Amino acid sequence: MESTELHFLGHRVTGEDLRLIQEIVASCGSLSRMELARTVCELLGWRRRSASLKARECREFLEKLDSRGLLVLPDKRAGRPVGSRTEVPVTKRGNPGAMVAGTAHDVGRLELELVETDEARLFFASSWDGITTLGMPCRLERSCVT
Repeated sequence: MESTELHFLGHRVTGEDLRLIQEIVASCGSLSRMELARTVCELLGWRRRSASLKARECREFLEKLDSRGLLVLPDKRAGRPVGSRTEVPVTKRGNPGAMVAGTAHDVGRLELELVETDEARLFFASSWDGITTLGMPCRLERSCVT
């Protein structure tokens, strides 16, 4: 093992912390690298001010430990090719109707329906065209939903 100190985002990683990380990685080898990072963050309390986990940074830290030979991460899982995008099919049912603009009070009665089935999800994804909370027009994509 290296004698240099380890740091995660400016915080010293103790020998006890490192042993816990090594134990998690060794005993949970069926998890993805990101799932391992989330687990480490939860157990060591590595959170942002917003209380969300520092999982991406932790995954990068685990990969650094792996490259130094301090632990052995599972192989990276196959994912989508870099730059690929999800295509949402557009159906006739999803064609836009009349434009509705104004406040909820101006529009009148609003009815919300919970999207529960795959068919309903596909319809919603193919027909939703709107304005994000940031005021930016876009098709429904993961990056638009906030």
